[in-house]
Amino acid sequence: PELPYLVINFESHLYKALFTVFIFSFLTYLSKYIASKLTQKQEELNNLYERTYQLSITDRLTGLYDQNYFRMAASDAIEIASVNNYTCSMVMFDIDNFKEFNDTNGHLAGSRALVEIAEIMRRTFRKSDLLGKYGGDEFIILMKDVEEEYVPFILERFKRKVSEHDFNPKTKRVSTLTISLGASMFPKDGNLVENLIDKADKALYNSKKMGKNRLFIFDNGE
Repeated sequence: PELPYLVINFESHLYKALFTVFIFSFLTYLSKYIASKLTQKQEELNNLYERTYQLSITDRLTGLYDQNYFRMAASDAIEIASVNNYTCSMVMFDIDNFKEFNDTNGHLAGSRALVEIAEIMRRTFRKSDLLGKYGGDEFIILMKDVEEEYVPFILERFKRKVSEHDFNPKTKRVSTLTISLGASMFPKDGNLVENLIDKADKALYNSKKMGKNRLFIFDNGE
């Protein structure tokens, strides 16, 4: 006579156990789902922060470092070079006759040319080097851990790549550009970024004075 009661009681416990398992499984799934969504949102926020930060330190057109960030990053790099006792080269260059190119082809073509020069820079120099847009058609580079004897070879190769590039393939109106470069050396020419930039700029001026499409390495004797 007690069998039906035992069966009902067993079924009641079974339903409770199944319900508990269901609730536990559901809560576990929900917890994992929420954790996954939170991780995804955190990654999205991190990516957004990274993109915003990159925009704040780079030139909008070329994607190279802007002048302010370049100076800070170069200062840190010079400190590291000083501690580790290796040499660096500060390089400044601008585009020869860029106004003529713009006047002939239009400012849109001029903007494309700046972007393409920035891309040639990325293909020529190492990822460890600092590449910056200084202003207008001027660019700046800090070549880290490089011996002075190799600087002319690297920069002449870069200058040749620019001069051989077709910047206006559609119309061929003034489709080539050249650059003039000036370089200074750390620590020979100074221990501060400002000194190195100033002497690289003076070297660039000498390149222009000598006829453009040239490279000049700063020399205190000249």
